[in-house]
Amino acid sequence: MLIGVAGAVVVAGVVLWNVAQRAVIADTAQVPSAAVVAASGRTSSGQSAALAHPVPPSGPVALGAPLPAPPESTTPKPYITPGLPPPSSAPGAPSEAEEAMADEDEAPPPVFTPRGTIYGAQSESAPVVVQAKRPVLIVVHGADGSVYFARQLATGEAYRAPLVGGLSFDVSDPTAFDVYVAGAFKGALPSAKVAVSTLMQ
Repeated sequence: MLIGVAGAVVVAGVVLWNVAQRAVIADTAQVPSAAVVAASGRTSSGQSAALAHPVPPSGPVALGAPLPAPPESTTPKPYITPGLPPPSSAPGAPSEAEEAMADEDEAPPPVFTPRGTIYGAQSESAPVVVQAKRPVLIVVHGADGSVYFARQLATGEAYRAPLVGGLSFDVSDPTAFDVYVAGAFKGALPSAKVAVSTLMQ
């Protein structure tokens, strides 16, 4: 008798549990979740559903102290090899072009001042000297057109014309030369091709 009652209770419990599980599953299928509605953008009736937006705070927002910049946002200092001079590209160092412009802006000395190798006549009695303000090509021709001298002069180098009749200068840039006659500054070369004798007039 007791065994039959216990069996009936167990069977009834199993039946009730199954009925309850089916009811829960049926309710879940009828009501879609918020994630499904947000993903599909439509309700079960086919109408568009407005997506939920975060509501901004109504009161003032407290901000914390500013944070320092991250290490990767700063520029590292350039590495300088020990024993070598710092490169001209270091911050604050003038470039070669800036140095050349600075040299050109300076007024030439009123008297000839050697600033490099002097080619041509070695005697200081030769009156005409041309000095390069920047790298420039000069070719010296004789009266018959022969070449007496040809060279790319560096900044500061000079050429002293020998006392030979009929010499002429043929240069790549006349403004790159300062002309000195008898040691006194006379200005730049008047043209790319000029007779030496005309510079002494």
